Amino acid sequence: ARFEPGNPFREGHLLLETSRGTTAIPVDQYGRALINFPGDQNAFANHYFPFDRVVEAAGYLPINLPVPDTLLDTNAFRGKVVLVCSTAFRQMAADVGPTPFSDTFPLALAHVSVVNSILRRDFLHTIPHGYETLGLGAIALGLALWLPALAPGALAVVAVGFLLGLVALAWVLVFFGIQMSLVPPLFLVLSLSVGVMLRAYVVRDHERRAVEQELAVARRVQQDLLPKQPLTAGGLEVSGINLPCYAVGGDYFDYYTLADGRIALAIGDVAGKGVPAALLMSKLQATLRGETSHEVTVPEVPERANRLLMESMEGSSKFVTFFYGALEPGTSRLRYSNAGHNPPYLLRADGTLEQLETGGLLLGIFPHATYEEGVVDLRPGDVIVLFTDGVTEAEDRHKGQFGEERLIALLKEARGGDARAIGDRICQEVLKFSKGLQMADDLTVVVVKVREQAA
Repeated sequence: ARFEPGNPFREGHLLLETSRGTTAIPVDQYGRALINFPGDQNAFANHYFPFDRVVEAAGYLPINLPVPDTLLDTNAFRGKVVLVCSTAFRQMAADVGPTPFSDTFPLALAHVSVVNSILRRDFLHTIPHGYETLGLGAIALGLALWLPALAPGALAVVAVGFLLGLVALAWVLVFFGIQMSLVPPLFLVLSLSVGVMLRAYVVRDHERRAVEQELAVARRVQQDLLPKQPLTAGGLEVSGINLPCYAVGGDYFDYYTLADGRIALAIGDVAGKGVPAALLMSKLQATLRGETSHEVTVPEVPERANRLLMESMEGSSKFVTFFYGALEPGTSRLRYSNAGHNPPYLLRADGTLEQLETGGLLLGIFPHATYEEGVVDLRPGDVIVLFTDGVTEAEDRHKGQFGEERLIALLKEARGGDARAIGDRICQEVLKFSKGLQMADDLTVVVVKVREQAA
């Protein structure tokens, strides 16, 4: 046998000289003989040489096959060269692809099917490089257009499915005498899949950073809408604090001096979290400031806010809990209306506790809802705490809630400080109770303190 090289990028031929002439066995660029699996071993045994019968007759195989008596007469093979080989009988998968005629297994194992393939000139044929190039180009174009439109999970599934499909296709083509090179398409699919996933990650990371920057700006804008410093008037101190669970939140509080000298107090909680709740909160803030810019009674504020919010929400299912009050510094009289909000606590100087509940329904449910007015007179040492449900419903690692009882006990303990100190203490204890867990809701507290020396 001798080797006849071809183009370095194409197959050559292994020329096998036999009594019947020269048999040219195609060889690929890796030096592998393109031997095809010829089919059932029985076809070889019946048409060429009964190798398995010979081996069995020699006693090397279990006697479990029917052996014709004529084959047991070894005299029939005297003077002849008998090739005894192992077979791939009932192990068809062993013959899929190039045979061991290569530099890895140089004639270390010869199958009967190899000889049969040579005798029958049943060789594998490689796909022409032009068609391979067109196929790879079509695969690359299709995947480049399709993969970027998929989600990461779907992309991974499609890539794995495509790889398995290529392997299955190569396996099927062998039975039609065609050898398909798997390395280029597999490498192409893997490279495109990884590249698309990395690009998607980079794009998502860029978008995430852009969103974070926008939310940071939105947070600063939202915080600018809230009072930053405590307010003092006569013997009254008012202070508030807001800690959103996300960059922006739906909790709202406000306090400012009205045209007639009274102090407006407000706290609200928009259903939901994040940007939608923050936008609705800004509407509430603008509505409150606009309605209190002229003379209105306390109950009229939630009535008009309810009507205006429902018109702007246009059938949205969101709602708002809201508390509004007007505090007279001279008399320390508070007129208020509670629109479905957590009732603020009024802790008297003598230790008694009252809840400010008078009002009506929360905002955003009935467009023509009406509200009642409650009145309380404050005395030196009294403390009012307005809060959202993010305080009482804060959870620890065991899903236990901070609760109203713990808040009342804390209020009685911290009542000696000024308004700002009391609010800070409440927030610190809530965060301590949660033990570093991500807050599930916005946290907002407003404290009104009547100084001891006020008459």
